[in-house]
Amino acid sequence: LQVECSGTLDIFKGKILSNLFYEPSTRRAASFDITMKHCGGDVIQVTYVDSSLFLKGATLAHMIRTVACYADRIIVRHPDVGIPQFGAKLSAVSVVDGGDGIGEHPTRALLDVYVIRSKLGTANGCTITILGDLKNGR
Repeated sequence: LQVECSGTLDIFKGKILSNLFYEPSTRRAASFDITMKHCGGDVIQVTYVDSSLFLKGATLAHMIRTVACYADRIIVRHPDVGIPQFGAKLSAVSVVDGGDGIGEHPTRALLDVYVIRSKLGTANGCTITILGDLKNGR
């Protein structure tokens, strides 16, 4: 699958996205970053374990509330199941689930459905087989 990018949109002009990642994921962070920039917005990358708030002992709740003061939307990626949903209850801005350990990975699922529909025209009636590390794979 090859993706062609040309030009940018301005639908997120003046908007700021924060990637709040509690575990490493270079491709996922880069995909949210470049998508936001192609749509005219800006991105704040926060790698929690490297942040001064973490070193000072800030809680997850404090971190989400703080980042919500600077961003219009937050992407949360965390190794523990349910953390993005927990963060959404605390945040004054929208929180998007960027992956939560072995839990659901809705952004990945959306991409998978998009690719299937792009290639086959529909995902209806398809039988999908998942191979690989089913416990930890996304």
